[in-house]
Amino acid sequence: MPSLYRCRSSSAEIRDLFGCDVVEGMTWRSLVHPGQQGLVIRREGGRLKAANLRWGISSSDEGQRTLLWTERKPFAAAAFGSRRARPFRCLIVVDSFALPHGPAGQRMRSWFGLWDRPVFAWAGLWRATATGDEGFIGALTTANPLIRRVAPLMPVILAPADYARWLFGTVKDVLPLWRRGFSSDAMWLEQTDELWTSGICLDDLDARRAKYSD
Repeated sequence: MPSLYRCRSSSAEIRDLFGCDVVEGMTWRSLVHPGQQGLVIRREGGRLKAANLRWGISSSDEGQRTLLWTERKPFAAAAFGSRRARPFRCLIVVDSFALPHGPAGQRMRSWFGLWDRPVFAWAGLWRATATGDEGFIGALTTANPLIRRVAPLMPVILAPADYARWLFGTVKDVLPLWRRGFSSDAMWLEQTDELWTSGICLDDLDARRAKYSD
């Protein structure tokens, strides 16, 4: 399942592709690991706005970090705790995502993207976390034959015509989008010799080292 993706678009591209407001001078990471800031599009009132949120949210009292979510798990309160903690929907801005291939200890990065869309939306959920910041997770569905070569699940990729439905529709409206697959023919695969990493946020790792170095 994806724990690494790229977002290398400019502010102007994001504004044009998603019809959203982008704060002047806003920047984001081009390579995103869990625990790092990623670019999402979310609704604020009747408008769409770009925001930098942390990839990962707490899904239990023990603070276990959830990065991904499947439709088999409850969509709302039962999955995230109290009624007040229900998630909101967002679009995660992606130009490609990576999955590992190869034997254990020698795994490399396989990158996947769309032939006709250099930038696309991964269906996401976001909410405020217990630490006071805001985090997001990505929705998953059954992998198509191309992705099934390396993983059983894949991101829920939305067509531009479905952006508003995902963001503004009812739960009944969006569940078909969640369950719907995405054609292998519409996707490309690049198997590289880039070493697959654990996906641990380097910022978090540095903080842990500093904490226990004394």
